[in-house]
Amino acid sequence: MDGAPSPSGGVEMCIDEKTDDIMRQNIGENGPKCEKLSFTRDGDKYRVSSICKLDKSVTKTEGVFTGSFDSAYRGELHITYTPPIHNLASADMVLEAKWLGPCKPGQKPGDIVMPGLQGGQMNMQELMKKREQLRKGAQ
Repeated sequence: MDGAPSPSGGVEMCIDEKTDDIMRQNIGENGPKCEKLSFTRDGDKYRVSSICKLDKSVTKTEGVFTGSFDSAYRGELHITYTPPIHNLASADMVLEAKWLGPCKPGQKPGDIVMPGLQGGQMNMQELMKKREQLRKGAQ
């Protein structure tokens, strides 16, 4: 993301069928509320477009994804925030992902390994469970 530090060496995530879809499942119920969300194929590219409400800001995202998706893909996104969030009015993001192979010994689905992360790794499924518990506790 422009202006944001990028972890050297990238981020690795151990994914199975359940964790492959975990973010999409959680965004709908607990994430930003979107009035427009489209994902369309355009030849060998996929275009994504959204307009969502995030706190008191409206986020507009336009992007293009290319690749084989079973082994590697690249996404280029442009995001605007109206009004700006933490003085950020817009951002450009590039995502590059590739299949590295099965999960490493000792990893479980949802494990994320990232340089600089306290403890070296975290688990996305456990984070989502804690977030849901906190949300229920706040009600």
